[in-house]
Amino acid sequence: MTLPPAGPMVVAAAAAHGACHWCVDRALRRQAWYAALPLSKRVDVDVNVTWLLLGTPLPLLYLASLPELGGTATARWRAASDRTTLTLIMHVGQSVYELLTYLRSDKGAEFILHHLAVITTYGLVLYCGEMHFWAAWAGTVEATNPSLCILQLGLLSGIGRGSRREMANGVCLWLLFLVVRVLGIPVWLVAYWHDVKSGAVSAIDASAAGLGHPTPALRALRLVAPAVQVLLWLISCFWFQKLTAGMFKAVRGAGADSKKRE
Repeated sequence: MTLPPAGPMVVAAAAAHGACHWCVDRALRRQAWYAALPLSKRVDVDVNVTWLLLGTPLPLLYLASLPELGGTATARWRAASDRTTLTLIMHVGQSVYELLTYLRSDKGAEFILHHLAVITTYGLVLYCGEMHFWAAWAGTVEATNPSLCILQLGLLSGIGRGSRREMANGVCLWLLFLVVRVLGIPVWLVAYWHDVKSGAVSAIDASAAGLGHPTPALRALRLVAPAVQVLLWLISCFWFQKLTAGMFKAVRGAGADSKKRE
């Protein structure tokens, strides 16, 4: 299948997310809890609902792409697929929409930095048309987002606070964060370094030297990708620390409430 240029499709994806955000805002305005929130918190609600509606398939699509892209060193570094391309386009469009939204709100600098890093790296992957395997593997960290969105919506709306469902979702989020971010990103870095150190990348470049490979953009991508992964790992560890502290606080609170009932 021949896909249209990625640039206009990214703009269309960002616009689709913006339209979804607008519809969510209009649909929730009749809810008393939503109307009582300050504007910045209503924006947070809209962003989280929009992600759940449009972003939930992303980690599944990335995961499904790995077997076809990771069979050989050549595939890992040069192969591309239409599925991964479309997933990257949706992801970059989503990140552009969220970045523009966050710039108009009071989101922390780590969120701005995170989204700029994602847009830069995945934008280069789309431009170069290579390294889809590494991009798809990195994209599986989005598996933490459904639980995170549900948690934040509960905190913002007050619905289900202190319930067993909230506790179960919090434990699920903590485990996912530990596996795919805190532990998963270092595994990605080790695998990436192994391919580079083993000479596989040099051999691939030598076989395609007469074809103008690698391009300057691809050389930049090969340097940017691991650097961004290190950055995202540090940000993830910061978030994981806050998540762990919040979970222990919730557990202690639940224990105190249980003793009071006794």
